[in-house]
Amino acid sequence: MGPLFPGWLQWNVNITYLDISSAGIADKLPQWFFDAFSNVRFMNISNNQLNGTLPTDMGSMSFEELYLSSNQLTGQIPTLPPDIISLDLSNNFLSGPLPSVVGSTHLKQLSMFSNRLTGRIPQSFCKFQGLWVLDLSNNFLEGELPSCLGVMEEIEFIALSNNSLSGEFPSFLQNFTNLLLLDLSRNRLSGRLPMWIGKLTSLTILRLSHNKFSGNIPVNITNLACLQYLDLNNNKISGPLPSYFSNLERMRKKYVTGGNCHEYIKIPDPYLANAYIEISFPYLDSVNSNLFHLSSMSMDLKG
Repeated sequence: MGPLFPGWLQWNVNITYLDISSAGIADKLPQWFFDAFSNVRFMNISNNQLNGTLPTDMGSMSFEELYLSSNQLTGQIPTLPPDIISLDLSNNFLSGPLPSVVGSTHLKQLSMFSNRLTGRIPQSFCKFQGLWVLDLSNNFLEGELPSCLGVMEEIEFIALSNNSLSGEFPSFLQNFTNLLLLDLSRNRLSGRLPMWIGKLTSLTILRLSHNKFSGNIPVNITNLACLQYLDLNNNKISGPLPSYFSNLERMRKKYVTGGNCHEYIKIPDPYLANAYIEISFPYLDSVNSNLFHLSSMSMDLKG
Protein backbone atom coordinates (compact mmCIF):
# COMPACT_ATOMS: atom_id res chain seq x y z
CA MET A 1 0.00 0.00 0.00
CA GLY A 2 2.99 2.31 0.57
CA PRO A 3 5.44 3.83 0.58
CA LEU A 4 3.29 6.99 0.80
CA PHE A 5 0.38 7.12 3.16
CA PRO A 6 -2.72 6.22 1.07
CA GLY A 7 -4.37 9.59 0.35
CA TRP A 8 -7.68 8.10 -0.79
CA LEU A 9 -8.44 7.15 2.80
CA GLN A 10 -9.19 10.79 3.68
CA TRP A 11 -12.55 10.57 1.85
CA ASN A 12 -13.72 7.55 3.88
CA VAL A 13 -14.93 9.57 6.83
CA ASN A 14 -17.38 6.94 8.07
CA ILE A 15 -14.72 4.35 8.79
CA THR A 16 -14.85 3.02 12.35
CA TYR A 17 -12.36 0.11 11.97
CA LEU A 18 -9.08 0.52 10.11
CA ASP A 19 -6.26 -2.02 9.85
CA ILE A 20 -3.36 -1.12 7.54
CA SER A 21 -0.63 -2.90 9.50
CA SER A 22 2.35 -4.41 7.64
CA ALA A 23 1.42 -2.38 4.55
CA GLY A 24 4.86 -1.04 3.56
CA ILE A 25 4.02 2.55 4.52
CA ALA A 26 7.12 4.73 4.99
CA ASP A 27 5.66 8.19 5.52
CA LYS A 28 4.48 10.63 8.15
CA LEU A 29 0.91 10.76 9.37
CA PRO A 30 -0.71 13.37 7.07
CA GLN A 31 -2.25 16.57 8.42
CA TRP A 32 -5.75 15.42 7.46
CA PHE A 33 -5.31 12.14 9.31
CA PHE A 34 -7.17 12.78 12.53
CA ASP A 35 -9.89 14.96 10.95
CA ALA A 36 -10.72 12.22 8.45
CA PHE A 37 -10.76 9.47 11.08
CA SER A 38 -12.69 11.20 13.82
CA ASN A 39 -15.13 8.26 13.97
CA VAL A 40 -12.52 5.49 14.11
CA ARG A 41 -12.68 3.37 17.25
CA PHE A 42 -10.12 0.72 16.23
CA MET A 43 -6.91 1.55 14.33
CA ASN A 44 -3.87 -0.61 13.62
CA ILE A 45 -0.93 0.83 11.63
CA SER A 46 1.73 -1.28 13.34
CA ASN A 47 4.74 -2.85 11.61
CA ASN A 48 5.26 -0.13 9.00
CA GLN A 49 7.89 2.61 8.76
CA LEU A 50 5.83 5.55 9.97
CA ASN A 51 8.06 8.44 10.98
CA GLY A 52 7.59 11.87 12.50
CA THR A 53 5.75 12.68 15.70
CA LEU A 54 2.39 11.80 17.17
CA PRO A 55 -0.25 14.56 16.81
CA THR A 56 -0.56 16.86 19.79
CA ASP A 57 -4.37 16.73 19.65
CA MET A 58 -4.51 12.95 20.09
CA GLY A 59 -6.25 13.56 23.41
CA SER A 60 -9.39 14.66 21.57
CA MET A 61 -9.70 11.56 19.39
CA SER A 62 -12.30 8.81 19.79
CA PHE A 63 -9.95 5.79 19.66
CA GLU A 64 -10.70 2.83 21.88
CA GLU A 65 -7.88 0.68 20.49
CA LEU A 66 -4.77 2.16 18.84
CA TYR A 67 -1.79 0.10 17.68
CA LEU A 68 1.26 1.93 16.30
CA SER A 69 4.03 -0.44 17.36
CA SER A 70 7.14 -1.31 15.31
CA ASN A 71 7.44 1.96 13.42
CA GLN A 72 9.93 4.85 13.54
CA LEU A 73 7.89 7.42 15.44
CA THR A 74 9.81 10.09 17.37
CA GLY A 75 9.05 12.89 19.81
CA GLN A 76 7.03 12.86 23.01
CA ILE A 77 3.81 11.04 23.83
CA PRO A 78 0.87 13.49 23.98
CA THR A 79 -2.25 13.26 26.14
CA LEU A 80 -3.97 9.92 25.61
CA PRO A 81 -7.42 9.68 23.98
CA PRO A 82 -10.19 9.84 26.61
CA ASP A 83 -11.84 6.54 25.62
CA ILE A 84 -8.71 4.50 24.95
CA ILE A 85 -8.84 0.89 26.19
CA SER A 86 -5.79 -0.60 24.48
CA LEU A 87 -2.72 1.37 23.39
CA ASP A 88 0.48 -0.06 21.89
CA LEU A 89 3.29 2.35 21.00
CA SER A 90 6.09 -0.14 21.56
CA ASN A 91 9.25 -0.51 19.48
CA ASN A 92 9.54 3.07 18.23
CA PHE A 93 11.90 5.96 18.98
CA LEU A 94 9.57 7.94 21.25
CA SER A 95 11.41 9.99 23.87
CA GLY A 96 10.83 12.34 26.77
CA PRO A 97 8.65 11.72 29.81
CA LEU A 98 5.51 9.63 30.06
CA PRO A 99 2.37 11.79 29.73
CA SER A 100 1.48 13.58 32.96
CA VAL A 101 -2.08 14.07 31.69
CA VAL A 102 -3.55 10.76 30.58
CA GLY A 103 -7.12 11.67 29.60
CA SER A 104 -8.35 8.08 29.88
CA THR A 105 -9.42 6.09 32.93
CA HIS A 106 -10.65 3.05 30.95
CA LEU A 107 -7.28 1.66 29.90
CA LYS A 108 -6.82 -2.13 30.00
CA GLN A 109 -3.57 -2.58 28.04
CA LEU A 110 -0.63 -0.16 27.85
CA SER A 111 2.50 -1.18 25.95
CA MET A 112 5.33 1.31 25.40
CA PHE A 113 8.34 -0.98 25.61
CA SER A 114 11.53 -0.46 23.57
CA ASN A 115 11.45 3.30 23.21
CA ARG A 116 13.62 6.06 24.68
CA LEU A 117 11.30 7.26 27.43
CA THR A 118 12.87 9.06 30.39
CA GLY A 119 11.93 10.36 33.81
CA ARG A 120 9.67 8.83 36.44
CA ILE A 121 6.41 6.96 36.12
CA PRO A 122 3.97 9.81 36.84
CA GLN A 123 1.20 9.89 39.43
CA SER A 124 -1.26 10.24 36.54
CA PHE A 125 -0.84 6.52 35.82
CA CYS A 126 -2.63 5.83 39.10
CA LYS A 127 -5.89 6.60 37.28
CA PHE A 128 -5.62 3.29 35.41
CA GLN A 129 -7.44 1.29 38.06
CA GLY A 130 -8.67 -1.37 35.62
CA LEU A 131 -5.34 -1.99 33.88
CA TRP A 132 -4.53 -5.60 32.96
CA VAL A 133 -1.23 -5.19 31.07
CA LEU A 134 1.55 -2.67 31.73
CA ASP A 135 4.75 -3.01 29.70
CA LEU A 136 7.28 -0.16 29.93
CA SER A 137 10.40 -2.30 29.63
CA ASN A 138 13.53 -1.32 27.68
CA ASN A 139 13.39 2.42 28.30
CA PHE A 140 15.31 4.89 30.49
CA LEU A 141 12.80 5.33 33.30
CA GLU A 142 14.13 6.08 36.76
CA GLY A 143 13.11 6.69 40.36
CA GLU A 144 10.76 4.80 42.64
CA LEU A 145 7.39 3.46 41.56
CA PRO A 146 4.50 5.63 42.85
CA SER A 147 2.77 3.89 45.74
CA CYS A 148 -0.62 4.93 44.35
CA LEU A 149 -0.16 2.32 41.60
CA GLY A 150 -1.61 -0.02 44.19
CA VAL A 151 -5.07 0.83 42.82
CA MET A 152 -4.37 -1.50 39.84
CA GLU A 153 -5.61 -4.57 41.70
CA GLU A 154 -6.89 -6.25 38.51
CA ILE A 155 -3.49 -6.17 36.80
CA GLU A 156 -2.08 -9.46 35.50
CA PHE A 157 1.09 -8.48 33.61
CA ILE A 158 3.79 -6.02 34.77
CA ALA A 159 6.98 -5.71 32.72
CA LEU A 160 9.34 -2.90 33.77
CA SER A 161 12.68 -4.54 33.01
CA ASN A 162 15.77 -2.83 31.64
CA ASN A 163 15.22 0.63 33.09
CA SER A 164 16.87 2.49 35.98
CA LEU A 165 14.11 2.15 38.54
CA SER A 166 15.22 2.36 42.17
CA GLY A 167 13.92 1.86 45.68
CA GLU A 168 12.88 -1.29 47.49
CA PHE A 169 10.57 -4.04 46.32
CA PRO A 170 7.26 -2.12 45.85
CA SER A 171 5.02 -2.75 48.86
CA PHE A 172 1.82 -2.04 46.93
CA LEU A 173 2.32 -5.25 44.95
CA GLN A 174 1.09 -7.32 47.90
CA ASN A 175 -2.51 -6.53 46.90
CA PHE A 176 -2.05 -7.82 43.32
CA THR A 177 -3.41 -11.32 43.84
CA ASN A 178 -4.32 -11.59 40.12
CA LEU A 179 -0.74 -10.94 39.02
CA LEU A 180 0.57 -13.61 36.64
CA LEU A 181 3.83 -12.09 35.38
CA LEU A 182 6.17 -9.70 37.20
CA ASP A 183 9.40 -8.63 35.50
CA LEU A 184 11.50 -6.05 37.38
CA SER A 185 14.85 -7.34 36.13
CA ARG A 186 17.77 -5.12 35.12
CA ASN A 187 16.98 -2.13 37.31
CA ARG A 188 18.51 -0.63 40.48
CA LEU A 189 16.09 -2.03 43.03
CA SER A 190 17.51 -2.90 46.45
CA GLY A 191 16.60 -4.15 49.91
CA ARG A 192 15.16 -7.47 50.98
CA LEU A 193 12.52 -9.47 49.21
CA PRO A 194 9.39 -9.23 51.39
CA MET A 195 7.85 -12.15 53.27
CA TRP A 196 4.43 -11.28 51.81
CA ILE A 197 5.64 -12.27 48.32
CA GLY A 198 4.01 -15.62 49.06
CA LYS A 199 0.60 -13.91 48.87
CA LEU A 200 0.92 -13.52 45.09
CA THR A 201 -0.46 -17.00 44.59
CA SER A 202 -1.34 -16.56 40.90
CA LEU A 203 2.22 -15.61 39.96
CA THR A 204 3.63 -17.74 37.13
CA ILE A 205 6.72 -15.81 36.04
CA LEU A 206 8.94 -13.83 38.44
CA ARG A 207 12.04 -12.11 37.07
CA LEU A 208 14.10 -10.01 39.51
CA SER A 209 17.62 -10.53 38.14
CA HIS A 210 20.33 -7.86 37.78
CA ASN A 211 19.25 -5.69 40.70
CA LYS A 212 20.70 -5.06 44.18
CA PHE A 213 18.37 -7.18 46.27
CA SER A 214 19.99 -8.56 49.43
CA GLY A 215 19.25 -10.84 52.37
CA ASN A 216 17.67 -14.28 52.33
CA ILE A 217 15.15 -15.68 49.90
CA PRO A 218 11.84 -15.46 51.84
CA VAL A 219 10.53 -18.82 53.02
CA ASN A 220 7.04 -17.86 51.85
CA ILE A 221 8.19 -17.90 48.24
CA THR A 222 7.47 -21.64 48.36
CA ASN A 223 3.75 -20.75 48.60
CA LEU A 224 3.78 -19.73 44.92
CA ALA A 225 2.33 -23.01 43.69
CA CYS A 226 1.73 -21.63 40.17
CA LEU A 227 5.32 -20.45 39.65
CA GLN A 228 6.98 -21.80 36.49
CA TYR A 229 9.90 -19.39 36.09
CA LEU A 230 12.02 -17.77 38.80
CA ASP A 231 15.10 -15.66 38.04
CA LEU A 232 17.01 -14.06 40.93
CA ASN A 233 20.53 -14.08 39.46
CA ASN A 234 22.99 -11.19 39.73
CA ASN A 235 21.78 -9.81 43.05
CA LYS A 236 23.32 -9.72 46.54
CA ILE A 237 21.08 -12.42 47.94
CA SER A 238 22.71 -14.81 50.41
CA GLY A 239 21.90 -17.37 53.07
CA PRO A 240 20.23 -20.78 52.87
CA LEU A 241 17.76 -21.87 50.24
CA PRO A 242 14.25 -22.11 51.71
CA SER A 243 13.06 -25.59 52.53
CA TYR A 244 10.05 -27.05 50.76
CA PHE A 245 11.14 -25.86 47.32
CA SER A 246 9.54 -29.10 46.18
CA ASN A 247 6.20 -27.33 46.71
CA LEU A 248 6.88 -25.52 43.43
CA GLU A 249 5.49 -28.39 41.39
CA ARG A 250 5.19 -26.41 38.17
CA MET A 251 8.94 -26.04 38.05
CA ARG A 252 9.45 -29.78 38.36
CA LYS A 253 6.96 -30.80 35.69
CA LYS A 254 7.14 -29.46 32.17
CA TYR A 255 3.39 -29.32 31.58
CA VAL A 256 0.93 -29.15 34.44
CA THR A 257 -2.72 -28.30 33.99
CA GLY A 258 -5.65 -27.91 36.29
CA GLY A 259 -5.79 -26.54 39.79
CA ASN A 260 -6.17 -22.81 40.46
CA CYS A 261 -3.34 -21.72 38.17
CA HIS A 262 -3.79 -19.83 34.92
CA GLU A 263 -2.41 -21.38 31.75
CA TYR A 264 -2.36 -18.14 29.76
CA ILE A 265 -2.59 -14.38 29.93
CA LYS A 266 -5.41 -12.67 28.07
CA ILE A 267 -4.76 -9.41 26.20
CA PRO A 268 -6.84 -7.49 23.62
CA ASP A 269 -6.48 -8.80 20.07
CA PRO A 270 -5.01 -6.08 17.77
CA TYR A 271 -6.77 -7.56 14.75
CA LEU A 272 -10.27 -8.32 16.03
CA ALA A 273 -12.39 -5.78 17.88
CA ASN A 274 -13.82 -6.96 21.20
CA ALA A 275 -11.70 -10.12 21.05
CA TYR A 276 -8.71 -11.33 23.06
CA ILE A 277 -5.51 -13.28 22.58
CA GLU A 278 -4.60 -16.03 25.01
CA ILE A 279 -0.81 -16.26 25.39
CA SER A 280 0.40 -19.49 26.94
CA PHE A 281 3.16 -18.88 29.45
CA PRO A 282 5.69 -21.36 28.00
CA TYR A 283 5.72 -19.33 24.79
CA LEU A 284 6.13 -15.79 26.12
CA ASP A 285 8.93 -13.98 24.31
CA SER A 286 12.39 -14.44 25.85
CA VAL A 287 11.03 -16.54 28.70
CA ASN A 288 11.65 -20.28 28.92
CA SER A 289 9.24 -22.02 31.26
CA ASN A 290 10.28 -24.30 34.11
CA LEU A 291 13.60 -22.55 34.77
CA PHE A 292 15.11 -21.52 38.08
CA HIS A 293 18.05 -19.08 38.00
CA LEU A 294 20.05 -18.42 41.16
CA SER A 295 23.51 -17.77 39.74
CA SER A 296 25.87 -15.07 41.01
CA MET A 297 24.63 -15.29 44.60
CA SER A 298 26.12 -16.51 47.86
CA MET A 299 23.83 -19.35 48.85
CA ASP A 300 24.27 -22.02 51.50
CA LEU A 301 23.22 -25.25 49.76
CA LYS A 302 24.10 -27.61 52.61
CA GLY A 303 21.39 -30.05 53.59
